[in-house]
Amino acid sequence: MNTLPQSQIFILFLIIGIFIGILFDFFRAIRKTFKISDFITYIQDIVFMAIVGIIIVNNLLILNNGNLRFFIIVAIIFGITIYYLSISKLFFTIFKIFMKFIKKIIFLPYNIIKNGQNFQKK
Repeated sequence: MNTLPQSQIFILFLIIGIFIGILFDFFRAIRKTFKISDFITYIQDIVFMAIVGIIIVNNLLILNNGNLRFFIIVAIIFGITIYYLSISKLFFTIFKIFMKFIKKIIFLPYNIIKNGQNFQKK
């Protein structure tokens, strides 16, 4: 099988590192928006690690015939670092706003019932 040049593989895994940073901020926004137990946090961590593992292994197989090289690890770390030093705050804020909107939708029936009961008491 033909593999891509190392420079292209480096850039692609740099982008994958950025995507991993975005995914982490998404999970962080969920934690900040919803009050969840420690057990659910552990489950969330396992889901995050599984997703990241699948992304990395899948792309290693597709882009580099399954060969894990040191420069690929460096590229992923650089991608995550670049993301956190540049646009992480923006994405995290957008995700928090989105999660608050989702939370309102999820709890809308509960709030309607709760407020309906308040009207009946008056």
